[in-house]
Amino acid sequence: MCHSQFKDAELLADNLESQLHLREQLCQREREAEEQVELHRKALAALDNQQDLMQLQRSNQLSQLQARLDETNSGALIWERKWNTIQETAAKKILLLGQMKMATLNLYEATGGKIEGEEGVGMNDTEKQLDKIKMFIQDHQDIVQLHHTPSQTQRWTEPKSQKVPFSPLG
Repeated sequence: MCHSQFKDAELLADNLESQLHLREQLCQREREAEEQVELHRKALAALDNQQDLMQLQRSNQLSQLQARLDETNSGALIWERKWNTIQETAAKKILLLGQMKMATLNLYEATGGKIEGEEGVGMNDTEKQLDKIKMFIQDHQDIVQLHHTPSQTQRWTEPKSQKVPFSPLG
């Protein structure tokens, strides 16, 4: 039985040695797996940090772009108001110019001026109408001066004396 015990002991020793070797390999694999897990955790943490940093940069960029958009919109409103003011001013001036042309035309016709025709002036030729009105006034002023006596003419050309206001205190 000695020999069989030895064989059993040898087999047992080989089996134990094989199991220890297997255990050592499994422990080595477990350490390597844990190292890999740790490396993956660190890589994941680095990627999380990088993503947070990129998100913060995008947020800052978006904030800057929003500020520029607000500033641009504000500038656009200012220029829009200025444009509206310019248009209103132009409309008022065009209306005033139209009124002045109509008044000149009415005055021209009131002085006997003719529109169009041989001796007439064009309806839109305001300068000629004003020249004709000026000549009409000068002609009538000359006629008035011819019919006045020298003392009456002097009254027309001399400024009137200024009167002193009444004072109850004397």
